[in-house]
Amino acid sequence: MRKCPLPALENWPDEDEFERFEAASPSPTVPEKQDDTTPADPEDERLTVGPEGGKLQTGSCTVTVPPGAVTENITCQVTSPNDITLPLKDGDMLVSDIIELSPHGTTFDKPVTVEMQYSSTSTDGAREPVMWVTEDKFQWKELITTAKSKEKLMASVNQCSTFAIVAQLKKDRFPVSSKETMLTSSAHPAVQIGFPEKSVLTPIQVNIQVQEVPKETVEAIKSHSYGLISTSPIVIVKTDSVVKFNELVTVRVPHPQHYMGIRHKGSSKLRVMSRDEGTEDWRDVTSEVQIQAIGDIVEFTVNHFSRYVVLEIETSNGDPEELGQIPQEMCNFIHQCDVKFIVLQQEDNTNAIFVECHKACNADREYTKYTRRGYKGPEPSETVRLREGQRVEVSLVGNVSFASFYRVDKRVIFHSERPPRLNIIARADQVQGEEGLEGIGSVMFFALPIIVVKTDDETRARDLINCQSPGKQERQASRLLCQIPIKIPYQRQLILGRGRSRPEICEYFYDIKEGVSKNWMDLAFHLGFKGADITNIAGRNYDAKASCMDLLNEWQRREGNAATIQVLKEALLKAGMRNVVDELNDKLKEEGTESRTGEDVVREASTHDTGQQDDAIPDDEQAGIGYMEGEGVLEHAEVSGRICQQEETKTLKDTDKLLLAKIEDVERKMENKIDQLNTNIGDRLAQLNQQFHDMVMKLERDSLEQQRLAIAISTVKRELLFQDFEALAITLGFNGHEIKAICNTAPADLQKQKSELLRLWRDREVNATVTHLQQACRRAGLSTLADQISGISRAPSRG
Repeated sequence: MRKCPLPALENWPDEDEFERFEAASPSPTVPEKQDDTTPADPEDERLTVGPEGGKLQTGSCTVTVPPGAVTENITCQVTSPNDITLPLKDGDMLVSDIIELSPHGTTFDKPVTVEMQYSSTSTDGAREPVMWVTEDKFQWKELITTAKSKEKLMASVNQCSTFAIVAQLKKDRFPVSSKETMLTSSAHPAVQIGFPEKSVLTPIQVNIQVQEVPKETVEAIKSHSYGLISTSPIVIVKTDSVVKFNELVTVRVPHPQHYMGIRHKGSSKLRVMSRDEGTEDWRDVTSEVQIQAIGDIVEFTVNHFSRYVVLEIETSNGDPEELGQIPQEMCNFIHQCDVKFIVLQQEDNTNAIFVECHKACNADREYTKYTRRGYKGPEPSETVRLREGQRVEVSLVGNVSFASFYRVDKRVIFHSERPPRLNIIARADQVQGEEGLEGIGSVMFFALPIIVVKTDDETRARDLINCQSPGKQERQASRLLCQIPIKIPYQRQLILGRGRSRPEICEYFYDIKEGVSKNWMDLAFHLGFKGADITNIAGRNYDAKASCMDLLNEWQRREGNAATIQVLKEALLKAGMRNVVDELNDKLKEEGTESRTGEDVVREASTHDTGQQDDAIPDDEQAGIGYMEGEGVLEHAEVSGRICQQEETKTLKDTDKLLLAKIEDVERKMENKIDQLNTNIGDRLAQLNQQFHDMVMKLERDSLEQQRLAIAISTVKRELLFQDFEALAITLGFNGHEIKAICNTAPADLQKQKSELLRLWRDREVNATVTHLQQACRRAGLSTLADQISGISRAPSRG
């Protein structure tokens, strides 16, 4: 949903970027008409296709919709990364635009192809591009791609969602059985994982990732005098399920001295550091593992997988007490980037400001490019370090502040390959008794707490069963990064009467939204929105008030300077919302914006510019008393002219009253019908909303039960012994012939026999539950196994 009245410009082509920013910004001058060949802002452009099918093509994505895939229109749009939460882990980075297909949740009758471009410069041998998908813009999962090239990924999808490409550490995937196995990383062949025979009884999948540690990282850590000499690469090992090994598994990594090319002659020790998934704390586990150095290799044994790094620590001054900071600082240094902030203002409208965040090596070049195009501002900020996906809050200090109507989030999310931009409107705050002062202050940048999002399906399932809310966890405090000075000249607002200037109309959107509420669709119709547009707005918002605010912002974006208070009031009257118009008029009168005429404005401007308050025309002149200056004939002519003008104005007001009375009479006749229609629509929407809520709750309950059942089946497959196999099969409803056929599928592999038995049972019992499986175990005399399953069946649900 678009929140800011100014368009985000992150992906505009260089040639036309600033001209369009000027055209979209509030300025007292009318911008020149843009050439028809000027590219549209990719975040403003919404491409639409219907049942006839076709291609939706942005600058970086092509969505191919076959005929008959949809029954109603769908749209494709580039979404700002500032509006999306990406659960980036160590080594991850966003390398593409974020593409949104809406309305969200719309399913396709035929597969739809999504082809996305990405920045290949960030996907070297240590990283690989992966397409992510989300349905709620928060919980993301990896999407299987059907085609891959150097700069593009293609996937087949079955519903409207949001898509992005993320470069992540290269992941090797290996199947592991009960046989002796040695796994070797393709990214770093010196990293190996050795499984002895029967270390696992159930086949599992093992994923290996290797994070290289640059030499300059170690040099930076040494400056803190932790005693660090060298380090191995960071090795991340995971399994597709929670596994406890029957035999210790060996992990091999390059010796720190060999890996870093550093030879240390003094006394030192090797330390194994570990960090479990879901935590940020590194522990020294050297005493828990059997570690030994064999030439250029270090190996140690573990009973579960985690992420590991081997440190070489100097011991000439004794053993360091706290080592957890070393790998944590290493990770921070590796995954942070030197960046600079840029703050620039339009030369002819210094209230319009945009903020950008670039890699330090690119910031000066970008700043020079902008200033050559007529933008002005101080030099880029000093260099600071940010992580990929780091949220940065923007605030103003001094006698400057955000414009009162500016209600969007004042923050950016740093992505090195997709530099973020934030458009803001600022004003100069006036000190009491000192009107007309220039606004002098600073733009301040604060690093917000990093969000860690759980995306692992099994972790999420266990969280649900334990009544924990999967999602974000906050870590580390907000901290000041830097600040950049700005100046906002004092400007007296003179655009009154015919309609407010474009940004000021936003001041009233909040009050209008509160008054319109569930009747926003009627207002949308009278503002010229079509059915498909209204459906799209409803689909991307969670309630009527949010939809109404989105509607008003979209209307203002479409109409530009033609989006005035008067036009909005007329649409509200046509929609039968006179109460909203009356409240709006009251607010305008309180602010004095309707009672002032063009002559008042000119008089005020003249007074302010000359500073001569005594030259203002006295109020009693309106009663026919001339301002005694010059000859009497001239006085009489001036006064008579003003009296005639007042009489003409009075006649016009009487005509307006008659016209208004006729309009009110027509409106009263329509109000009953419109109220009845609104009531019917409201009742129907409430009914549909309740049905949707009931359906969602049922799906959640079914999903939770299926998750429980999957865990219960895994427990049975792991714990069921050979001698108990036949007894359980009988209580599950299988006869002797069927049991024999199951055993013949894998005569020497009990694990496959158990898997086949439980698969057939689940296929046969459409309404299979954890309770059914528990009861079958008890009837077979497997009380211990039944008790284990009972703990799963008694787990509370969220509902």
